[in-house]
Amino acid sequence: MSALNISIDLGRLIPLDSGVDKTFPHLAFAVRKITERGQEIWQGYASGAQLPGGEVIHSRSGKYLRSIQQKSTGEFSGEVFSDLPYAKGIESGFPARDMKKMLDTSAKTRVSKKGKRYLIIPFRHGIPGSNFRSVMPVEVHDMWRGLKSSKVTGTRFEPSATGALNIKTRRAMQVARRTYRWGDRMKAERLLSAGVTGRKLRDMTGMVNLKNPEGGHSSYMTFRVMVEGSSGWLAKARAGYFPAKSTAERLRPAAEAAFKEAVSRDVQHYLLR
Repeated sequence: MSALNISIDLGRLIPLDSGVDKTFPHLAFAVRKITERGQEIWQGYASGAQLPGGEVIHSRSGKYLRSIQQKSTGEFSGEVFSDLPYAKGIESGFPARDMKKMLDTSAKTRVSKKGKRYLIIPFRHGIPGSNFRSVMPVEVHDMWRGLKSSKVTGTRFEPSATGALNIKTRRAMQVARRTYRWGDRMKAERLLSAGVTGRKLRDMTGMVNLKNPEGGHSSYMTFRVMVEGSSGWLAKARAGYFPAKSTAERLRPAAEAAFKEAVSRDVQHYLLR
């Protein structure tokens, strides 16, 4: 978990027979407001605001943004945190890793006719103006007009290739597999005609326009196959973005000034009563 802690330790300054909320009300209020402001700043970074070093966090689904919460942990303490499993990686970075280790644990792992384990990995592409890591150019989005969309036609269940057992029945775990009616796919020639080259060309080749079976917006998807023993799917080490640390550094001057002013007002009130 990644977290930002905001607290004031008044130690023996608080009279033992006095409710802290009555003795230092301005300070308690200041801590609450600074905690709320910390959440706002951190959420801003999660929404794509530029970090001090110029980096920008690309949150494809908005899940990271929604995970950033704040809570009071005492009269003079608060916490802003994200309990998302990969929030720590966003904060401090990821080491180099072989992503094919997913084949050992994913219930969706399958086995090919040659006995090789594999996973089909979906990647979603955003329409122009959306907050996705991969956003198609306007020209590519326009190309979908007149092309045939794809559709989910059903779901079947197969035993997991991992050999995992259902905890209750002790039988092979059943994994849902969708079936599709495929429409047109975005071909490399079309992408090249729209000026798409390099990595974007590789990432978008084969894209389908997948209609939502329950209605609503379409999903523009590509699918890649991860096979055990392949030389690919090796993730390079990635440095952290440090949004929580940046939030703390940005917040510190305002927090120190607010706390100083609040304590001054509370002490004056206490001495004059």
